[in-house]
Amino acid sequence: MTEASTPTRVDFHFDVICPWAYQTSHWMREVRDRLGLEVDWRFFSLEEVNRLEGKKHPWEREWSYGWSMMRVGALLKREDPALNDAWYLKAGTALHVEGRKPHEPAVARALLAEMDLDPGSVDEALADMDEAPDHRSVIIHAQLMRADQLDRAAELNIVPSFFAAHTFFWGDWHRRSFGEERGNNVSPVRWAIDRGVHFTVHNDASIVPPDIMRLVSITVNRTTRSGHVLGPHQRATIQEALHAVTLGAAYQYFEEDTKGSITVGKQADLVILETNPLTTDPAQLEDIQILETFSRGRSVHQR
Repeated sequence: MTEASTPTRVDFHFDVICPWAYQTSHWMREVRDRLGLEVDWRFFSLEEVNRLEGKKHPWEREWSYGWSMMRVGALLKREDPALNDAWYLKAGTALHVEGRKPHEPAVARALLAEMDLDPGSVDEALADMDEAPDHRSVIIHAQLMRADQLDRAAELNIVPSFFAAHTFFWGDWHRRSFGEERGNNVSPVRWAIDRGVHFTVHNDASIVPPDIMRLVSITVNRTTRSGHVLGPHQRATIQEALHAVTLGAAYQYFEEDTKGSITVGKQADLVILETNPLTTDPAQLEDIQILETFSRGRSVHQR
């Protein structure tokens, strides 16, 4: 790996309740210490995704497992990012090693006291629920988001990251398994665009190969393996699809000031394509070759 392509900062998304994330966090700390990386400990909770119909949303309850612990982490992070790191380590160790229950309020308070922090931070974090920071929470895959859910995403500034490659690889199956109406609205990027919702598209490698130009092509054309056009009303323009994998992706990670577009003062991560995708026949987008790749202004790959 060349000096130009060596990362200096990594975002690590975790759910304290998840044992795999906890184990991975130990490896991440070791890599950080060895390489001098900056790790931004970011958090999410699967409670809303797994919420049963009729059950209150996590933020509507007096206390919820993952969500409330996430709120404590958010409060500590605003004071000092290192405190969020320490909170995650402490809570994860308590749950997965010591057999304690940090997702219970009394235990969460005790853990904060053991860290020489104010146990009242638990109550302060919950009382802070009315604030709406620029969180840009991400919904991964977002395959079957309905129009009304995208209305809500627009209100909450939630960023869906559509697994748009599904349209080609499994679109024919979606028609059979979900029916024509739901199948035609898989990865509803046009609904998102019409509502002003920030979004990205992804391949989810290694589920499918990490071919960005094919991903752009699928987002624009929505053609399945059989050649059927799956929901043509959900197509993006070429410009919109390119935005989703460049500046849109940078926005998702709070990096639009340093990445995502060719602008003076930005990081200069870019590629040179063999032809202009904006003037290319949409059916030929996936065939466009990458001639050269630059990372931080240095050429790191040539075809």
